[in-house]
Amino acid sequence: MRIEVLESAFDPWQEVVQFETSIAGGTFGATAVFVGTMRDFNEGDSITTMTLEHYAGMTEQHLVKLAESVSSEHELLDVLILHRVGDIQPGDPIVLAAVWSAHRAQAFEACEKIVEDLKSRAPFWKKEHLSDGEIRWVEHNTVGPKRAINLIWKLVMDDKTRTEIEAATFRRLVEHFRTHTEVQNIDLMNLANFCRNCLSKWYRAAADERGHELSYEDAREIVYGIPYSEWKEQYQSEAGAEQQAAYQARQDAEAQNI
Repeated sequence: MRIEVLESAFDPWQEVVQFETSIAGGTFGATAVFVGTMRDFNEGDSITTMTLEHYAGMTEQHLVKLAESVSSEHELLDVLILHRVGDIQPGDPIVLAAVWSAHRAQAFEACEKIVEDLKSRAPFWKKEHLSDGEIRWVEHNTVGPKRAINLIWKLVMDDKTRTEIEAATFRRLVEHFRTHTEVQNIDLMNLANFCRNCLSKWYRAAADERGHELSYEDAREIVYGIPYSEWKEQYQSEAGAEQQAAYQARQDAEAQNI
């Protein structure tokens, strides 16, 4: 397997031929190759140059994980991914994705999966230089600056910090439910297919998975802030005919999808 981000031009077909010499002859029955080349137009405008940027280290890590995942899923014999960065001219190859497998279906599917990921998920973002002098970032089909920042944040965030953020978000959600007692559980079910009771069940299940015994009523009190019987008496109103009809319709729809 060879995964590389390149800052200079390359010949994709020469790379494929050279790489294939490292694979034992007779072991593969199919080779699928995709070469992406820069065009000189986009969205009706004439493009003179494109600048591809990436986050060094993070991008390579993403590509390696992608190659390993696709290789395992489709039982590939080998993978070659080369991707340009920097200033690129019309006609220059941008990306090469090549896979080798025993059968053509595996090769086709694997190559397509790699290319789709490179176009929409891999942390590259591009800037186009138009013939009229305008420079613009391209968001379509490629990770834009905002998504790239999010990917970087996900990479550098350690598990402890992520858990703290998720816990704080959960506490905010619970506090929101406690404050807005006018929002009935049946309304939550009709709109979002979950309610305070669902949250209580998930809380109890999470505790159980970690070896902590917690009753459903105790979990309810954590979510509601008071015993459920008291909350029901103070805040729960009788469901109207329209609410009940909406709830039944959702349940019927859920049953059909099972």
